[in-house]
Amino acid sequence: MHLISPQYSDIQRYPADQCACIRKTKEEWGILGNFYQAPIVVEGVTIDCTERLFHLMKFSATADAKEGIKSEYAVKAGMNIKMHMKPIYRQHPEWIRDDWGVNLVGNEYVGPSLLGRLLMELRDTGKLDYTLPADAFMFLNFLK
Repeated sequence: MHLISPQYSDIQRYPADQCACIRKTKEEWGILGNFYQAPIVVEGVTIDCTERLFHLMKFSATADAKEGIKSEYAVKAGMNIKMHMKPIYRQHPEWIRDDWGVNLVGNEYVGPSLLGRLLMELRDTGKLDYTLPADAFMFLNFLK
């Protein structure tokens, strides 16, 4: 079951040599990186960076995922956020939505890359014509 709008649900391929990868928050353009410490408040819950928000939104809207949601919210900032999720993907795949992210396969990034595609649409058109799935922020219920 796809939980995102059809225009963003298919798999895309992006030539790696034509992609700009932001690697460190202290480097040039680092402020645009997912790990940059720029707090976001969503329905009264403060989230320290977009990377943490991105990973929290990967959780399904089920009570079974509560433990993973709380542990991801509490983990130390930086790469710890991403690394904390790796064992969760392996041990509890049922906690994770199936409509996010990309993987490097050879010399291409392959996957829906929802966040990347939304950012590209915003860059190209100056607006987003997108509605989040109704359960996108259900994880907040476990953090309030």
